[in-house]
Amino acid sequence: MRLPFSNPYYLAGNLALYLASTSLPAEVLAISFPKAPNPDLDLSQLGRVALSGNFDSVSVYKYLGQNGDGSQHNGSQSLLARYPNGGFADLESADAYIADMCPFISNGEFQGIVVAGNFTSVGGKRAQAAVLYNPPSGEVTPLPGLTGQVSTVYCDDGVVYFGGSFTGGNSTNAIIWTNGWTNLPFAGFNGPVSSITKLPNGHVVFGGSFTGIGDTTAPKTPNAQVVNIGSANITASPNTTGGANSDPKNIVCRTPDGDGDDWLGQDDIGASWQARFGFGFTPTKLRLLNAQTDGYGVRTFRFTAYPIDGIMNFTYYDDSGSHQCTSECPLQINNGSYQDFYFVNSVGMNEFHLDISDWYENGPGLGGIELLQDDIYSFAVNDFNEPSCGGISQGSDSSATGSWDQKPAGRGQTNSGYLSKYLEQGTAQDSESNDLSVVFRPNIQQSGNYSVTVFTPGCISDNTCDTRGSVNITGTMTSPSSTKPAPPISSELSQTNNYDKYDQVYNGYVQAGTGSFRPSITITPSLGQNGPVNIVAQRVRFELRNATGGLNGLYDYTPGRANIDTDFSNSNINQAGMQLEDEAVVTNVEFVRGFTYVAGNFTSGSFSNIMAIGGEGRPVSLPGQGLDQAVQSIYNADDNLLYMGGNFSNTRNNDVNGLSNVAIYSISDDSWRALGEGVNGPVWSIVPLSVNITPSRQVSGIAFTGYFDRINGFGDNPSIPVRNIAVWIPERENWLQNVGSGSFVLNGQLNAYSDIPDGGGKIFAGTVDSATIQTSDIVGLTSSTSSGEVGLQQLPLTVQASSSSSSSSSSSRKQKRAIPEERYEGVVTGLFYGENGLNYTILGGKYQVRASNGSLVQDLALVNGNNGNRITGLVRNYTADQAILALETHSTFLYAGGSIPDGFLVWDLEENAIASSQPAGLNGGVAVVHAIESKPSSPSVYFGGSFENAGSLGCPALCVYDTNIRQWNVPAQGLARRSNVNAMTWSTSNTLILVGNMTVNDEYTAMAAFDSSNQEFTAFEGAGDKENVPGPITAFSATTDRYDAYFVAGTSDEDGSAFLSKFSAPDGDHLQSGSWELATSPGQLGPSTYIDSVQMLTLSSTHESTELVAEDKTLLVTGLLDIRGFGNASAAIFNGTAFEPLILATMENGSPGRIMKAFVQFPNNLLTSPDSDSLAIGFIVLIALAIALALTFIMILLGIVAEKYRRRREGYVPAPTAYPYFEKNGGKVGNISPQQLFGGVRNGNGNGHSAVPQDSPRI
Repeated sequence: MRLPFSNPYYLAGNLALYLASTSLPAEVLAISFPKAPNPDLDLSQLGRVALSGNFDSVSVYKYLGQNGDGSQHNGSQSLLARYPNGGFADLESADAYIADMCPFISNGEFQGIVVAGNFTSVGGKRAQAAVLYNPPSGEVTPLPGLTGQVSTVYCDDGVVYFGGSFTGGNSTNAIIWTNGWTNLPFAGFNGPVSSITKLPNGHVVFGGSFTGIGDTTAPKTPNAQVVNIGSANITASPNTTGGANSDPKNIVCRTPDGDGDDWLGQDDIGASWQARFGFGFTPTKLRLLNAQTDGYGVRTFRFTAYPIDGIMNFTYYDDSGSHQCTSECPLQINNGSYQDFYFVNSVGMNEFHLDISDWYENGPGLGGIELLQDDIYSFAVNDFNEPSCGGISQGSDSSATGSWDQKPAGRGQTNSGYLSKYLEQGTAQDSESNDLSVVFRPNIQQSGNYSVTVFTPGCISDNTCDTRGSVNITGTMTSPSSTKPAPPISSELSQTNNYDKYDQVYNGYVQAGTGSFRPSITITPSLGQNGPVNIVAQRVRFELRNATGGLNGLYDYTPGRANIDTDFSNSNINQAGMQLEDEAVVTNVEFVRGFTYVAGNFTSGSFSNIMAIGGEGRPVSLPGQGLDQAVQSIYNADDNLLYMGGNFSNTRNNDVNGLSNVAIYSISDDSWRALGEGVNGPVWSIVPLSVNITPSRQVSGIAFTGYFDRINGFGDNPSIPVRNIAVWIPERENWLQNVGSGSFVLNGQLNAYSDIPDGGGKIFAGTVDSATIQTSDIVGLTSSTSSGEVGLQQLPLTVQASSSSSSSSSSSRKQKRAIPEERYEGVVTGLFYGENGLNYTILGGKYQVRASNGSLVQDLALVNGNNGNRITGLVRNYTADQAILALETHSTFLYAGGSIPDGFLVWDLEENAIASSQPAGLNGGVAVVHAIESKPSSPSVYFGGSFENAGSLGCPALCVYDTNIRQWNVPAQGLARRSNVNAMTWSTSNTLILVGNMTVNDEYTAMAAFDSSNQEFTAFEGAGDKENVPGPITAFSATTDRYDAYFVAGTSDEDGSAFLSKFSAPDGDHLQSGSWELATSPGQLGPSTYIDSVQMLTLSSTHESTELVAEDKTLLVTGLLDIRGFGNASAAIFNGTAFEPLILATMENGSPGRIMKAFVQFPNNLLTSPDSDSLAIGFIVLIALAIALALTFIMILLGIVAEKYRRRREGYVPAPTAYPYFEKNGGKVGNISPQQLFGGVRNGNGNGHSAVPQDSPRI
């Protein structure tokens, strides 16, 4: 599938594609991807697990080759294949766009995929516009010889046809490849070629924006463009000693009768006059004026060109006729005028030497020199443009606005100096960017048809490949009063090319310059680029075109004919083109079921932008007289349905609704069909794509790529926000989002595809980010102990950007931040609450969520699992720098802290609303709460952060709130003002571990312990030493449930790099006396790394034990991670020696995402192992209760036995089993008198002594 050369390829896209990760798409069959090692996490005892952060899509790292670096959105693209889970893998990167591909088969053998576009390198190999890619081996073979851009390729048996805007061999814009480049029998076309197809009769049809076959032509006035010698570095040797004639610059831009001095060499010796330029040129004529000083002059000379180091051949004329010379060209003496020498060969150069081998009389000397060329250039560096001499009244020039840097040509990378501008991050849309421009004004002396080409220097020459961006190209080719007005030029160009490239931006009529009008081209930075960005401006060329006319966008070529029939009326295809209005543009030609369908941007009396040419050769209209605007792409599905994309909105007759930029033409019933209501912007390409609408059902889809951000709603289907890609499911006659059930993300653009022969699947081209789940800022994490794999699952809410953050940036909230503290975005923290009969998932951060009642919740959301996942939360509108950063619960109250008014708020979980009574706020300093921890089995809640007071109570960095008496307390003295607590945890019921940037007992430390029983702070030994802890600690985790060792992470004060260190206490009893060790080696984490959290986790299988991490444990590290040898990841596991990527998150703009925290349902189980001696607290309580009951029963039983033994020893005998009265009455119980019952009782001990003292009161 082709892409027209003017498309804005730099634009990125975004779409949530619903694909299942369990099926194997057909597109992945040719290329296999080895699996990455399983992480083997055991999350079974943690309950629910979630990851929060700032991202729009996430994937588990499963296959080698996956990365979280994000795709390039500055114009560069890649060859793509599909992973087994449906995601897209980059195979090889190109430095610009890939326009078309096809499988090349020769002699029945598959040779590879022909890849064509506007690139200058693929896979790191220098390759201009065309390569051959071998899918099994991954080898890239450049096809050198073309200069320019290829827009379309067609692979026939043993032959590949190329079309575009290029030169190669002796052809222009069209050429063929077999085992090398072969010219077509004609000299190409006088305009770009956009489409090539083969008909059943063997003819090959070219479509484009040309009017004839042919090539460039010389201007009517040749040699009219003056090369500016005056801008060169001019030297000569040996010069005459002293005097005005010793300066070699004297002879530049000098008229024969004008004032000035000659240049003279030393007497009686040869000399050399040299000029070294900052640009390249191809001269056609040399003009020399001999010295006017008596006794001096040049008799013979030779001209040597560099860098080829070759002596040039000339043709010159004298009274005797035409002559040629090489190493000894003669120059007449005292001729009083310039003598002309015409270059025999066309040779590019940027330096030349004029070597004088013989002279007249005293010595060598020259009076003037000029170089002229046919090429019409305008350089961004105005010094390189034509001088105001040599008969030039209005030479080519340029003007630059804004501050630009001039870069030199050199190192063989580019042949001309140029202007460059570096835009700092965030400035690519500001006033500085708006004031930048370069205007090129060529010296056009002859009106006619020209091709206009913009040259872009490669980024390797100035080491800016990481920051190159895009530019807008605008231009005016005719004056308002022209009898043949040309439309204004407007296009966008990527500048990511590694090597020099050129782009044709216009092909058509250009009016010659006059006193009041000059054609011009203007370069400005593209809008919407996120800095830092480099843009460049070098030169523009205008090339006069000549051709055999009689064509109009279509040409029917018969392969094998040596002679070209210039009577184009003999072809029905050619005749059909001539029936269109002038300057037709054909973008697509497809042959289907006996008809040749031609689409593009053209009109005639009876049809517009699409027509069919039947067997009789007569073009016929499609229903409604075609479409009302241009068609950019066609895809033929099953020889019946033609899918079309462009910028149309209806038929020409306006009689079919819903054709907004996409449409289907049904050949069988000759009718138009709508795809819903279409999309809200132009479509540039159409690519077939296998997708899954359920985990077990795969169907065919059609992917449309263009410049749109919404699928229009239709029927009961609402509009769907997307970014430049939409997928239609023909089987369901609906868009993928409306029929899918699984979740998969595809961001970017798909420009082209090619089938791999013999069932090898497909290979794609474009720039794509793919992920397992589309979800913003929160995702669930699962693990399988049997397979060792982890999975992702969506939570029942959809996070949006907060209104304050979205309004504060004209681009998007989704930007990678080099310093995350500047502003928090997304879900920063979360917790699961399941006590007191309640079930909440609680999220805090800087975001928005649509509540179940339709209101907009800001920064704090609660999902009620007991009420159908009903969403409620905070409706306050915080500013851009305010966010919820910490969450904790005590009883049925939620404490949410952060950079918000008062530092925190209290939420009543039973009422599911802000508590009616709020404690006094925290204040002083920046007043930010970073951490909140409830003291075990206590009414106390501890707040840590950066503040000075609680209400009016002085309470720096750490303060205690007593929930019983609702009162703030100072925990202890010793923590200085302006300290900052970033995180904390209870290691025992009375010991609170603090990390941050603190002064404890008048000494700096990054880690301390607070003993609540003794009310004292103690700094960890060595935590204030920058060798151990290079900067403030922002995250930490204990390594075991003994809390005798910790991993800590933060950012170095010295260079801003991330660090990871470990503290270990030797005996576990004295936590403040231990040793430190840096956990990472230099460079293991890149300079862009920021660590948000660390957490020790248990494994389902062991790894090789290391000094830092036990064999059954691993350290989960989250944030913005730049892992050496891999790239960007959002979460990784660390085994003590190496980082293994775990989660890859991305933003909607393709930049890496950030995971800030992992939170779990049962945090008390984080440091225990299912198969270890340690048990969960619940099991410990049950066992303890059982033991207590058993001991109680045993004690009671022993007591009974002991009492029985004592009584027997003391003479107790068993009491009678029956009373005599009972026996006398036949076993019946009767009334017993008190005397009978108590008559035998005398005292309480059986020995006649009363057990009650005699003086005791009677009752």
